[in-house]
Parts: sequence; C-alpha cells; structure tokens
Amino acid sequence: MADAGEVIDLFSRMTLHQQAALLRLCSRNLMIDFEGDFHMGYDFDWNVSGAMTIASPAEPDLPLLGEGSDPA
Repeated sequence: MADAGEVIDLFSRMTLHQQAALLRLCSRNLMIDFEGDFHMGYDFDWNVSGAMTIASPAEPDLPLLGEGSDPA
C-alpha cells in the first residue's frame, strides 16, 4: 500500500486527463454537500477544460419512466 507522499507524487505527475479519469473512478465513493443538498460523485461528468478539471451534472442517457415518456 502506498503512503500519502507516494500518492501525492503520482497524482502530481499525471496529466489532467488522467486525473479526471481517476476522479471518475473515485467519484463512486464521493458525496458532495451543496448547501444541504447531497449529490453523489457519479452524478457528475468529470472533464478537462484548459488547466482545470470541471465537474458538471451528468445528463441521463435515457428519460426515466414518467418524465415525458408514455408507457402505453
């Protein structure tokens, strides 16, 4: 198991795209408290823009039943 220094060293040598990929993986165990409203990390898309990693709300691939779909 790596110690904290090794993890920080590894993360600092990663590209932003590699860091974003790691955030996507870790987001399954991440909960974000935004003004009392909790969001799971996997509810976000993790992307790179310039020199920043940006988390934006993920858009569902398919509409949920009852959201503009007719089950009949």
